[in-house]
Amino acid sequence: MARIGNARTIADIEYVIEPPSLGSDVTAWLAHGVSCSRDRHRFCGQAYSFSLEILELRCAAQPRQRWHVVIVSERWQFRDAKAEPRGSKSLRVIQGKAADVLSWMRRCRERKLASKTGNLTLLTGDFNSASPHDPEPEGFDTLATHHRVRYLADDLQTADRSVLAHLDAAGWIDLGHALDPAKTPTVPTAGFVGTEFATMRCDYLLASRALAARAVSYQVIRTSATDMASDHYPVVASFEVPQ
Repeated sequence: MARIGNARTIADIEYVIEPPSLGSDVTAWLAHGVSCSRDRHRFCGQAYSFSLEILELRCAAQPRQRWHVVIVSERWQFRDAKAEPRGSKSLRVIQGKAADVLSWMRRCRERKLASKTGNLTLLTGDFNSASPHDPEPEGFDTLATHHRVRYLADDLQTADRSVLAHLDAAGWIDLGHALDPAKTPTVPTAGFVGTEFATMRCDYLLASRALAARAVSYQVIRTSATDMASDHYPVVASFEVPQ
């Protein structure tokens, strides 16, 4: 069995297949040509309790591209422990090629993301990825190895741009690229220079095409307060949206 499941891959697959809510009685459904099923097991004892969820995906479209994937989610709670419940997820390819699973997931993810660009939608966050529209992050080649590896592209030399490139291809508009000619970096802040970041845009406001057309401003807020409040600068945009 091949194991390809990092947290991002699992989250992307779950986003694509949209499992029914936890309160639903649905245990089997079809998502983008793939048969999905979910099985749950629970145990509650005097000392501890746990739940186990097994999510299976089977693709049988073509003989050479058939695959079977299992995502296992565990959650443990110990009654005498003060700590929060502990959980984990893992993904394994039972049959087929990991490359076929990832290719299917990326196609479906991009189609789903593209389908939302006609709405007034904003996608935001720290994407830990450089933009394909930006130059190589300043100081990237001198980062400590254990920090640099988080941002490496497949060539193991330059900063990864694939995350933002996929979102760009799906139709999302990078407001920083569209409205800020200076491409103002969001990391690191003045109070955290020399830590885990190269100088780059790491935080993005991505708008659907419909919302981007209504954007009137974009700003990375760099003040004495934000220099020390976090290792990331906050980003703000404003829009003219009819009531």
